[in-house]
Amino acid sequence: MKKYVLISSLLLCLLGVFTYLISPVKELEKTKYKGTTFQSLLKGAQGKDLVVQLSQSEFQINYQFSEKLLNEFIKYQIQLADQGIEAIELELKPNLITLHVNKKLGFLKTQYIIELKPKLSNGVLSLQVIDSKMGRLPLPSSLILSRINLGDIPSVEIVGDQIVLFKTLPKAMQFQDVEISDKNLKVVMNIKITSITDLMEIGAFMIPYGINLIEKFG
Repeated sequence: MKKYVLISSLLLCLLGVFTYLISPVKELEKTKYKGTTFQSLLKGAQGKDLVVQLSQSEFQINYQFSEKLLNEFIKYQIQLADQGIEAIELELKPNLITLHVNKKLGFLKTQYIIELKPKLSNGVLSLQVIDSKMGRLPLPSSLILSRINLGDIPSVEIVGDQIVLFKTLPKAMQFQDVEISDKNLKVVMNIKITSITDLMEIGAFMIPYGINLIEKFG
C-alpha cells in the first residue's frame, strides 16, 4: 500500500513539474479571428517612396509593416488554416521575430515560443528558427513547427528549420532587403518585367490576393 502511495505521489509530482514547464509564459489575448487580408496588409504598409521606378521595366517596392498590422494579418491567416490555435502574438525585436502560440496539448494548456530571424537567399524571403520552446521546455524546431502547423498557412512552406514565405513568388519578383527596427518590418522588393510571360506570372500571383497591378504601377 505504501509503495502504491509513493509511486502515485511521484507520478503526481512529475505531472506537476511537466505541467509547469509547458505552461504559458506570457498572457495572450484570445484570438477573435478578425484579422486583415493580404490586400489590406499591403495597403496598410507605410514608408517613403513606396514604389520607385528604377527603369522602364523595373520597379522597387518599399514596404514597412507595423507590429500591430502584422499581428492582424497572421490572425487572419491562422483563421484560414483552421489549426485549433487559441491565441497567437507576434513581437518584433531588432532583426528578430518572437512568436507566441497558445494551443492545448491534450487537456493541458501550453504555449509554443519560436524565435525567428529573417533571411534572404536568391531573392527568397524566409524566417530561420533560432530557438524553440514549449513553455519553458526547449524542444527541436521540427517538433514545434509540426505542432502549430505553420505550413498549412497559404504561401508558407516549412523547409527544415526555415519558414519560406511566398513560396510561389514569380522569378521576376525578388526580395532585396529585410530589416526589423522600431517595431516595424521593412521589406524591399524588386520587380523586373522583361517579357509578357513575366507579366502574366506576376498577375497570376497577385490576383488571388486582390492586388491591383494598375493601382501599384499605373
